[in-house]
Amino acid sequence: GSTRIIVSMIAAILVLGEHITLYQGLGAIVMFSAISVAFSHHFEWKWEPWMGSTLLYALTSGLVFISDARILSEFHNVPSYMTIAFIFPGIATIFIRPRIVFEIVHIARSPQLWHMIGFSASYGLMAVTLWLSYQYGATASQIAPIRQSAVSLTVLLAMVFLQERSHILRKIISALMAIVAVYLISIK
Repeated sequence: GSTRIIVSMIAAILVLGEHITLYQGLGAIVMFSAISVAFSHHFEWKWEPWMGSTLLYALTSGLVFISDARILSEFHNVPSYMTIAFIFPGIATIFIRPRIVFEIVHIARSPQLWHMIGFSASYGLMAVTLWLSYQYGATASQIAPIRQSAVSLTVLLAMVFLQERSHILRKIISALMAIVAVYLISIK
């Protein structure tokens, strides 16, 4: 998650020609730190097998974000663009793994379908609001770190709704740091 901040901001500079102010850079560092505070149990680090694919995810996610930002700077109909952007991965998945169609039919008949529809709708709303903020004047180098505040906010929501009560002080500090980071990043 926090690696995506770095990838997105570097790509925004190189690909989109954006400039990052001192406050935005400081805000990105504070956001990166907020995420680290939320998840650091101790500072021992060792390479785990899942880290490679996670770093690849961060890299591709950052680059896809910048690619979308470039496309949306020329194509101003966000809902239509997002509809197309969400349909193509599903179609590509079916071409890559055709037998998934049978699994889709099974899921369509399950009671979990309504949960999936609700989550998909909220994901769609999240994506549209993200890109609308870009079209309303935020830069990609501002949005990239601000969207990572979701990590700290998710930790707080887990405390409230899932009763995940361990390390409460660290989670609250992380959320406060994320708020400070959003403020710093928003300064132009």
